[in-house]
Amino acid sequence: MDTTARRKVALLLAASAFAAGCSTLPAQAERDESFGPEWGTAQRHGSGAADDTPADLTASTVEEHETYDRLVLSFRGARPGYTVRYSDATTLLVTLRDVRDGRGGTETPRLRAVDEVRRAPSAAGMSRTSMILSEADLPFRVGLDVGVFYVDVAHPGAAPS
Repeated sequence: MDTTARRKVALLLAASAFAAGCSTLPAQAERDESFGPEWGTAQRHGSGAADDTPADLTASTVEEHETYDRLVLSFRGARPGYTVRYSDATTLLVTLRDVRDGRGGTETPRLRAVDEVRRAPSAAGMSRTSMILSEADLPFRVGLDVGVFYVDVAHPGAAPS
């Protein structure tokens, strides 16, 4: 495929993503230092939308999938910034920036990868969620779409896809 055809395909994909309401276009992914669906244990982070209005965190759920468990943080408003990293061998710390949420809480789903989820009430525009895992250093990936941010954690011994 020649360069002109590649540019047309890239432009068409970007326009399709924008039309579908996808909040993270390829250009945004390139700006984030660590973004995307790759599995690993290294810190992931991304910048939020260039908007002075914080997002409202509306829900937190934990779901079990075939090869991984998923934490879903739903929000309304501008896209928050995020950092996801291991704070110790079995605790994955999820920080969202530019969000409001007055609730905290603990869920104990006892799934294959995620034993417990602890959310602290937001303070100074930051929301912190700790994911207590069943084993040390399980691979994870992150995703951000319109109204949701998610963290997938691979099941022990699974080959996630």
